[in-house]
Amino acid sequence: MRERICKHLREIEEQHHIKILYAVESGSRAWGFSSPDSDWDVRFIYVHEPEWYFHIEEQKDTIEQMFPDETDMSGWDLKKALRLFKSSTLHPEKKTSHDDKLNKLMYDTVNRMATEISNAASVQLFN
Repeated sequence: MRERICKHLREIEEQHHIKILYAVESGSRAWGFSSPDSDWDVRFIYVHEPEWYFHIEEQKDTIEQMFPDETDMSGWDLKKALRLFKSSTLHPEKKTSHDDKLNKLMYDTVNRMATEISNAASVQLFN
């Protein structure tokens, strides 16, 4: 199933012209409560090409797609994820082993994205 999920993630990247930064299994299977008829729930965080972030109007910042093999994919643009992350309160008892990895990923990605957007803006302004 892992290969199929990775294939679906690559299809979503190609279809929506995005780069998936982080994907995780969620839902009943992730919590150990699955039944034989449970679907596969995958959540992911992604970024668009730098130009996408220059739109004045709000852009759709979520992707949801259900595949015929009962794989339910749902993703948030990094900007949306960071906005929601900032407004949330993480309780110590709910902290998971993924939190430190996710924090580092978000920090590294935001720095890289800011550099890319800044460089793209400079190129567009001075060409």
